[in-house]
Amino acid sequence: RILSIATNALTGSVPGGIKRLTGLTELDLSGNALSGDFPEEVVAALTRLTALDLSRNELGGTLNYAALEHLTDLRRFSAQGNPSLGYA
Repeated sequence: RILSIATNALTGSVPGGIKRLTGLTELDLSGNALSGDFPEEVVAALTRLTALDLSRNELGGTLNYAALEHLTDLRRFSAQGNPSLGYA
């Protein structure tokens, strides 16, 4: 199952409700104007992800790599183009 809402001029924070979509295998939020922290509880809930694209937004805060470790099927990850996003 794929959810791609790339390049839709979305603003504000990443909706926490995405975590209820536990069957997702690909999530593409790229090319919007999403801001704030990326909720780690979303990553924790979407254990079937093979692809996660957060690139070209305005996300900030720190994305903890440990939060991604349990995504054992993750093959593609991108968060480039988020000038205020840091990694730990």
